Parts: sequence; structure tokens; C-alpha cells
Amino acid sequence: MLIAENLLLRTMALDYLFRRSDDMVAFLLMYIDDEVYLLRAAALLCLSSSRGQFQGLEKEYDQAIKERTQMLLERLESESPDADELVFMKSHIAQAIGMAKIPELNPYLHELFKDEFPEVVAAAARGAGDIRAPEFIEILIDLLDRKQVKQHAREALAAFGEQAIPSLVESLNLAETRRGVRLVIPRVIAMIGTQKSVDVLTDQLGKSDLFLRYQIIKSLSNIRREFPLLKFNDTAIEEHILQECRSYIQMLNVLNAQHKLGMERLKSSNGRQEAINNARALLIKALEEKLDDNLERVFRLLGLRYEQKDMLNAYLGIVSEKQDLRANAVEFLDNVLDASLKRFIIPIVENASLSQLIEVARSQLNITVVDESQCLRELLRQSDVWLQAGTVFLIGQLQEISHKDDIEALPAGKNSVLGEAIDFTMQQLQSAKNE
Repeated sequence: MLIAENLLLRTMALDYLFRRSDDMVAFLLMYIDDEVYLLRAAALLCLSSSRGQFQGLEKEYDQAIKERTQMLLERLESESPDADELVFMKSHIAQAIGMAKIPELNPYLHELFKDEFPEVVAAAARGAGDIRAPEFIEILIDLLDRKQVKQHAREALAAFGEQAIPSLVESLNLAETRRGVRLVIPRVIAMIGTQKSVDVLTDQLGKSDLFLRYQIIKSLSNIRREFPLLKFNDTAIEEHILQECRSYIQMLNVLNAQHKLGMERLKSSNGRQEAINNARALLIKALEEKLDDNLERVFRLLGLRYEQKDMLNAYLGIVSEKQDLRANAVEFLDNVLDASLKRFIIPIVENASLSQLIEVARSQLNITVVDESQCLRELLRQSDVWLQAGTVFLIGQLQEISHKDDIEALPAGKNSVLGEAIDFTMQQLQSAKNE
């Protein structure tokens, strides 16, 4: 059994033998010093996992684990084994440190987090999740968008429970936090699965970044499904549903304006008209996609306020191309929704005429019909980079010099799509100015 290739079998065999030995610690230390690195790893895991199980031997165990961990890492440094052995040993040393939970070993885990091999970093993340020392939380958050490691970082942070939530929320709200990390944080908070998870995610529903907001709503949906006994603030959820409805109708208003403007421009003809029409068509397509996303957010939020499965089925009916399914979904919503929500949602989902929706916008949401300039300015204020880029590109084709200051104020940052659109448009506006 001790010569088996499977590490688990080796560890089980060592555990069986060492529990029957007269000097258990000395028995394992003998194998930790073995020339076969698989045996060294198995013995260290066995020693770490048995810590605290034998009364009166705690100090002896701790001393042995600390000394052998340091020795094994120094041996790897001096002998420079091949990559397979190096990754194997470092990964299992990280696992053993996590099992032992000896604070003096934490610095070694910090060093393993810096390793060049992602397998070792992943093992360090798992070890940190076992130890659950606050000093590892920020390190794990920083790994949430790292390939081959992010899943282990997510699970480790979730293992910390509520003590990780303040740091997660702080990173979520910091502008300096990488966007890839921010987008994963709501999922991690949801994995913790406590009432505090629900409350802090509900507080974050007002994020202007639409994709981040979607991740927050999706994470709340996951909590609702996985932890049905947790409580949701119906008043707060309803407020955000109404905000999403307002955004939907406002965006539909802008889309309608773009369609009308496009038709008016088609009546004239000049050398730039085809380029303008193409730019407007791309913007209209982006607007239609954002409306679809908006509608999904509305129904995911409804799933937090009402029965989740019912709202999912209603959504599938609304987006179906089958008229009878759409009609049944509208009727169901008309019967189930509270009056405060029904007056906004029903006009949206029953495929009412645009004039009816615009009337809702005017009378209940204080939204007015926009002209070309207002339409473009409204789109530039959107947090969605694709909408901003499409709008900037259209402004360039239209050569609307009046929007130069608005474009210069956009935070292009590292986004190449928006940056390229801005560069193109500024050249177009300069040309128009020189004419």
C-alpha cells in the first residue's frame, strides 16, 4: 500500500500504521524524511491532519509540523527538483498548512501565494480557506479574476463566512478594484448564504454599471433559490423594480427617437448618409439588446418579490414568439402583481403600442420625448460602454460639434472600443470645424 501511486491510499496506509506505532510522531517523521517525495507528502498530510487528536502531544505535534514544513520547503529550494515534483510538494505543503492551522505557519502560505505555478497558488487558496485567518482575505479577493485560481479563491472566501463580507463590499465599491474582480464579488457574497449576504447585496442594487447590477441581481436570485428561508426586503426590491421599469421605458423612448431620426435622415441624400445610417443602425441594435437585458433584470427582481419559478415561467412566456404563451403570461402577471407594479409592467409586457408606453412615461414617470441632441446626450450619460461607443461613433458620422465637450469628458480608461470611437470622432469633429 505504501508504494501505491495514489496519494490518498498512501496517506491512509501511513495513518493506519502510525496509529499502531509506539512513537507515532517519530514514525511519521521517518517518512517525512524519505527519499520518495510521494511518501514525504503523505506523511506530512497525515501528521497535520492528526494534530489535536492525541491529548498531551499537542506541543510535540506542533513543533514537528513546523520544523518539517520548513525543512521540506528548504529542501525544495536547495535541490531544485523537476516541475512535477515541485508543484506536487508545494501544493501538498499548502494543504498540510491548511489542515494544521498553526498561526506560525501562515507566513509560508503567504510565500506560496506568490508562486509561479497556478496549481500551487490554488492550493494556497484552499489552505487559506481552511485556516480562515483574516490576513488572507484581501489576497483571495485579488485572485478572483485569475485564471485557474478564481474558483478556489471563491470557495475559500465563502468558507470565511460573514467575516469576509466587509472586505468584499469594500472592494466592490472601490473604483481601483479591477472590474473582473468586482463582477465576481456578488457571487462570492451569495455563496456565503446568510441574511447579511441578502442585506448587503440588496444595498448594492443601485450600481450604475449595468452588468455589475445584473451580477448582483443574479446573485440574489441564487440566494433565493439556495436559501429559501432568508428574508428579502420587499419594499426595497419593489423600488428597484420600478427603477428598472423607468429605465426600460426611458431607453425605449430613446430607441423610438433614433428610429424616427433615422427615417427622417433617409429622406435626404448626401455623400455621408450611408455611413450615418450604418452608425445609427449599430446604435439601434445595441439599444435593442440593452432593452432585452433590462427586461431580464425586471423579471429577476420580480422573482425576489414573488414566487421565483412563477416569474421565470412568466418571463419565458413574454419573450416567446408564440402569441398564446405571451397572452397567458400577461394575464398571469395581471392577476398576481400588486397594483403599484402592475401599472408599469403590464404596459411593457403586453406589447402595447409605443404611444401608450410614451403616455405612461409622460404621466407617471416624468419622461419626455427627446430630440436628436437630447437623445445623444442621454446615451452618453449611460454607464454601458457599448452604448457610449456607439453614440460617440454616430456623433462622429453626424459631425455634431456641439457634443465635443461631452465626449472629452468620457472616462475612456483602458477600454479600447470606447477609446477608438473617441479618437475617430474627435478627428471627425476637428475636420468639421475646419471646413
